[in-house]
Amino acid sequence: MNERTKNFQGLRLLFLLGIAFMHADMKFIGEGWLICTFFFVLSGFLYKQPEKWGVYYKKKLLKIFPLYWLSLVVCIFVRHIAVKWDIIPHVLLLQSYIPSPSVAPYYYEYVGVSWFISSLLFCYIISPPLYMLVTKIKKSNVQLVLVTLVLAMFILRSSLRFHDGYGIWLFYISPFYRILEYLTGMLLAIMIRNLEPRKMQGQEIISILLVFLIVFYLRKGLAVEFIPVVFLFFIYYVYMYKSVLMDVVFGNKVVVFIARYGMALYLFHQFLFFFFWETNGFSRFNAILTAIIVSVAIGYCYSKILSIFTRKKS
Repeated sequence: MNERTKNFQGLRLLFLLGIAFMHADMKFIGEGWLICTFFFVLSGFLYKQPEKWGVYYKKKLLKIFPLYWLSLVVCIFVRHIAVKWDIIPHVLLLQSYIPSPSVAPYYYEYVGVSWFISSLLFCYIISPPLYMLVTKIKKSNVQLVLVTLVLAMFILRSSLRFHDGYGIWLFYISPFYRILEYLTGMLLAIMIRNLEPRKMQGQEIISILLVFLIVFYLRKGLAVEFIPVVFLFFIYYVYMYKSVLMDVVFGNKVVVFIARYGMALYLFHQFLFFFFWETNGFSRFNAILTAIIVSVAIGYCYSKILSIFTRKKS
């Protein structure tokens, strides 16, 4: 992480909290399925080609699987879920690959948010060869490829039914569509990564307005086919135009520290919320706040254990 990408950690945390509060029925940003697009686009944008693929894969698998398996075990225990044979794809994080005409209950049956990790893992796995392929495109043609991809996604979303049957699986759950969103972020990074940051008049006001406009857009769910374009523009602005206000709000040490444990926050918050709210009688706000704090604490402890383990191995 460098100075120019630091603010993305804070923005990632903002949208994570938006998802967490949405699951507590206290929406302040918008629907989770819209917000998830931001994470796929941003993950593609922040991807860096590793020198050693084996080290990269090992790091990603260690970051995801043990923490996910812990969340799965804790979820089954605190939610008293009856385990069935269909847990196998969930254990292997393959559930998002399986088409289903209805999202619930299959994809949400255990750790409800794990479909996202399943699809994101697919993007991580395919990233090294995909990046090699993308970098073979002439730099002068990258912009054209990005525009063509965005238009193709728009046509696909517009022509196929999203809210019925297998359309929900294809556009919401499936890694095969999410990889296209991830690829848009990767292409944008290739276009602008080496460009110098710029300045403009009224930049602080523009930064505030942009964040509010993004939140308004997501809350209203306006023209969802344009969601990837909205996020691409937002990421472009944050990266290219350095804002003191954005640095203070999204790039401060506390925010970046909490964002570091976003994976644990995402995996644990939902079922912990229900545990504190339904089982222990917390108010909705206290339940989700406690769930967030506990999730971040779990992430912190896990990172410490992982660092000790990897140090011993090396």
